[in-house]
Amino acid sequence: MNMENTYYPLSETQLGFYYTWLKKTDTTEYNVPYIYHLSKDIDADRLEEALKKTFSLFPIYSSHIIVDDGKVCIFPDPERKITIERITATDDGLAHVVREFVRPFDIYNEPLVHVAIVETESTLIMLLDNFHAVSDGNTLLMFHWVLRDIYAGIEVKPEDTTYFDYILSEKESFATDAYQKSKDHYKDMFSGVTMTKTRLQLAGEYGSLKSVSEFISADIVNDFCKANSVTPNLLMMAAYSYTLSIFSREKKVAFYTVNHGRTERRFRKSMGPFIKSAPVCVEIRNDETILDFISSMKREMMGTIRHGIYPFSHFCQDLGMHPETSFVYQSGLEEKLELDGHNFIIEALPLGKVSSNMNMVVFENRGEFDLRLCYNDAKHTQFEMQQFVHCMCNVVNFMISDSEKCIVNINVVSDAEKNIMLELSKGEKRKTEFSTFLRMFYKCVEQYPNNIAVVDEFGSITYKELDYQSNILASRLIRRGVKKGDFVAINLNRTKEWVIGIISIFKAGAAYLPLANDFPKERLDYIIDDSKAKFVIDEKYFLENKNIYSDILPMVDKEDNAYMIYTSGSTGQPKGVVVQHKALSSFCSSCIDIFELQETSSFICHFSFGFDASLFAICPILCCGGTLHILNKDILLEPALVSQYIESHHITHASFTTRFGVELLEHYELPLKLVALGGERLDVIPNSKVKLFNVYGPTEFTIISTYAEVENIDNYSAIPIGRPMPNSCAYVLDDNLHLLPKECVGELYLAGPQIAKGYWNRPELTSERFINNPFASSDDYDVMYKTGDLVWWNEDGELVYTDRVDRQVKLSGFRIEIGEIEACLSQCEGVTQAVVDLKEVNGRKTICAYYTASNKLDSGMIKELLAQKLPDYMVPSFIIYMEEFPYNHSCKVDMKRLPLPETVIDSHYVAAETVDEKVVTAIVEKVLQLKNIGVTYNLMNLGLTSMQAMKIAVEAEFMGVNVSVSSIFENPTIRGFLSTPQRLYFWANDYDPAKPVLVLFCGYMYCHPFYDEFIKKFSDRYSVFVMEGFVEYFLWKRKVDFEVLIDFYEQITRTVLEGVNVHAVTGHCMGAEIAMHYAQRLIDKGISRPRLLMVEGAVDRPTQEVTEMDKTNLEAEHKRIKNHIINSRPHIKFTGDMILCMASKITRKLEYNGPDITDEELFTKEYNEYFGNRKKWRELYPDAPYFEVDADHWTIFSGDALNAISDIVDKFR
Repeated sequence: MNMENTYYPLSETQLGFYYTWLKKTDTTEYNVPYIYHLSKDIDADRLEEALKKTFSLFPIYSSHIIVDDGKVCIFPDPERKITIERITATDDGLAHVVREFVRPFDIYNEPLVHVAIVETESTLIMLLDNFHAVSDGNTLLMFHWVLRDIYAGIEVKPEDTTYFDYILSEKESFATDAYQKSKDHYKDMFSGVTMTKTRLQLAGEYGSLKSVSEFISADIVNDFCKANSVTPNLLMMAAYSYTLSIFSREKKVAFYTVNHGRTERRFRKSMGPFIKSAPVCVEIRNDETILDFISSMKREMMGTIRHGIYPFSHFCQDLGMHPETSFVYQSGLEEKLELDGHNFIIEALPLGKVSSNMNMVVFENRGEFDLRLCYNDAKHTQFEMQQFVHCMCNVVNFMISDSEKCIVNINVVSDAEKNIMLELSKGEKRKTEFSTFLRMFYKCVEQYPNNIAVVDEFGSITYKELDYQSNILASRLIRRGVKKGDFVAINLNRTKEWVIGIISIFKAGAAYLPLANDFPKERLDYIIDDSKAKFVIDEKYFLENKNIYSDILPMVDKEDNAYMIYTSGSTGQPKGVVVQHKALSSFCSSCIDIFELQETSSFICHFSFGFDASLFAICPILCCGGTLHILNKDILLEPALVSQYIESHHITHASFTTRFGVELLEHYELPLKLVALGGERLDVIPNSKVKLFNVYGPTEFTIISTYAEVENIDNYSAIPIGRPMPNSCAYVLDDNLHLLPKECVGELYLAGPQIAKGYWNRPELTSERFINNPFASSDDYDVMYKTGDLVWWNEDGELVYTDRVDRQVKLSGFRIEIGEIEACLSQCEGVTQAVVDLKEVNGRKTICAYYTASNKLDSGMIKELLAQKLPDYMVPSFIIYMEEFPYNHSCKVDMKRLPLPETVIDSHYVAAETVDEKVVTAIVEKVLQLKNIGVTYNLMNLGLTSMQAMKIAVEAEFMGVNVSVSSIFENPTIRGFLSTPQRLYFWANDYDPAKPVLVLFCGYMYCHPFYDEFIKKFSDRYSVFVMEGFVEYFLWKRKVDFEVLIDFYEQITRTVLEGVNVHAVTGHCMGAEIAMHYAQRLIDKGISRPRLLMVEGAVDRPTQEVTEMDKTNLEAEHKRIKNHIINSRPHIKFTGDMILCMASKITRKLEYNGPDITDEELFTKEYNEYFGNRKKWRELYPDAPYFEVDADHWTIFSGDALNAISDIVDKFR
């Protein structure tokens, strides 16, 4: 073929390399660099000539890529010469030369080969780097042979057929029946399958290519393969498939492999990138023998060759696949080669940035198989990859030793490692002194009879009183016919009577059943009926005669039922979880130690009594003599009120749902000793000084099963849920109940004394979820609970939560079975099909319901029907009608293709008018991640959640606007819930775009009356925006800091003054100092460059004594805030334009309208400091205009002095 001046299309393999390169042209992902360690006896000049001749024989090396008329082509250019770089270096400098050699190819303007010969004092090396579009492994091997022969003087003929012949042949094949047949083959094989990746793959894209290796004796492998008529390639591929299945939790794994691609004999000796990637799909069948599984790999490998006519790039494009992982068995490319009788070693060089994922490459070398896992460190950690390759090594060994067994028996951990993982699975051993909660409570009554036990909004009760009143109620229950083992329900408001009720039920030998009074009546009726509750304690019952009392109460045993909690059920009705006294006592004992509870502790109960998390607050604290505080329902969702309660009642301990707790700790400096967060995944650790625990636990394992103390100084890749509770075991298992190693995701199973008894009247479900424990060490561990939660052990030996096995979700701390909502939705009249999913809408996880019907139904009506059966937290925020559901290849509803709800903003847009409306509108738009929200639009129509409402309230408070969560829901429009205007910032006169803006900082003073004359004087030619005195902003807040204040002012500027050019800033005394820092912040952030009028400010101030907050003394609080601001003010160098304006007279008053100084010594001190301050200003800012006005410190903003200042400002305006 005459190739002169011929442009060829790129082959499909080359196109793959090209398009990847095009995404990021500065990467070396498809470089193929090697270093050749040569003998000093090799003649470098002769080697250079041999290289030139070798390259000239094969046109693929002289080709370059061009874009011709919009098409990418490759052009073999015989005139293009490959430069052989000659480098002389020192031995010490060799590493630098090698490091600099590997660089991105400029594929349009330079040869696609880099080569260099490097000589040092002691060595000779050759560096060779091919762009992958011109070479592959076999090409490189043939290149070595040709170079060897030419260097030896042996004549080598040019190739008969070239890679360019192959390109034309490949293009022709796409029109054949064989191509279509192969295309259909892959479409069927990969129906409903995506390319597999490990569960712990990171979100990065471009990273460095790293590798980890494990080694297996080649003799052992080859002997096994010979005895069983399989090849090492098939064995290794089978082991890789199984290991990938374990690390991905997929029964079908899809990856790609490569073959040499030279299926036609005429191309066997041609140079070029013939290598072909081919997809492989392997199904893991537990009942298949290991040997049969290995043998089946031959079918997979032959299929890749048989259907090689269908390019991998077409496969990815046609089926929407993205390559993830690959398996390559590398043979033939030896690491030791020969040149002129001298052996040399070839070694691959590290690449720079790559986007590929992970690739398993198996080499046989020096009597060992090298299982080398190459990976992108932006997508995987080294430890995860080490675990993967080690497990694969274990699988190879297991397959060799037990090939007659079925796949179900394969364990990715060895027997020795199994013992290590069992030890890791065990919580700390601790002795439980008491067998029931009641015995622990009785001990506290005896030790601390007069300690306050429970506090509510109406009063408090001591341990002695709690014991007595619960005895009376227990006696009354027994007289009512309550027997040991009966269920007794409580349906009360959030008062101490609820706690009296719990303890009385325990004393009567019955089991406690909470009824959340915010549940719909239908759900409460079902719980009462299903549980066969003997009695319901309500408000009316507590009002009856309480004088009945009997000393004879039944003995409560550890095996007796303590309580039953109903949780969401997948069948459409909730299910009851029965917990025994031994589980509750074990839990309480552990909590006292872990969470440092003692008789001086006070714990607030923030959770609903309808959920077991409330018992975390109630029970342990009453087992150590501490005080339980019950928050009333009106403040539960109000972060500001919760914060105030914690501070005013000196609370030491608290537990919250994760998102509520994070918001609270982020925005309030709480005087708590310890906080536990749980109920949903913790993704960010709040910046707080409070000791923080991340806790996890299903109801079926008594509230908390794992715990982790977390700190915001730690750099967690994933925040752990920690270690098992004392005396408990937490196993991470695969689907065959085999232990998994660290960094491998599996299902969590729990065992130990905290395990629940089972599900009430649900024997089949109980046997399905509470199963025999194959690792049991004693009777307490015979049964383990199958949680359905996916977790993994991190490198530090702590558990990390990642996902669910089923469709159960956690939202705002509530456990929700999606199936229960779907069942209820399906029962709505007119609905033909229903599916429910958790979608991210406006930045928050939200329940969305989808239905089909003959006609679109009223979504409001559907919500009302669902609210009659489901708790509020389970009612979907959005109801979406669909004519039909999208289905995947497996004929299941494709949840990923269900549309997000349309959050359409009302076309009748009413813009914010007041300062407050502008501030809150900006906050609402930020929280809901929407734009152009009008102040009269109903936020409920945008799917507003309680957590979003809470965030709006917290953010508004930071901006000085008082908004309650309850007011947001009562009147869910911005204008509606903004009833009380704030006065921390405001326009002193109406804003006029024609006037420049002057920002006035009042500092420690209040605006009125001190600044009244100033505002009146400047209002005629300025729009004056006032930042009121800072005391009101920090009033009764524990955290007072100068930078927090400037942050606050910056946020106001970005919202209220957005788009407004702040022309000048000023203030008096501390107000002027704050103005300077504010102006500098605006300059630093590029917001604006205002001029500063510094009036009577101090360069620096002496450190002030700061007292503790005293809520009974407002004057002391003002002073505390002021001194905090003085002490935390940093020193800066102002870089803007400034006018210095000082009073010429010294005042005898320390405070505005205060008495004269009579102490001459104090007056002299003030005098010296005052004139010293003026000197410092002039020294620091010698170029700033400086003026002295005929006034003193307190009269400078009035009368003739103010006129003088006005003239000065106008002069420099």
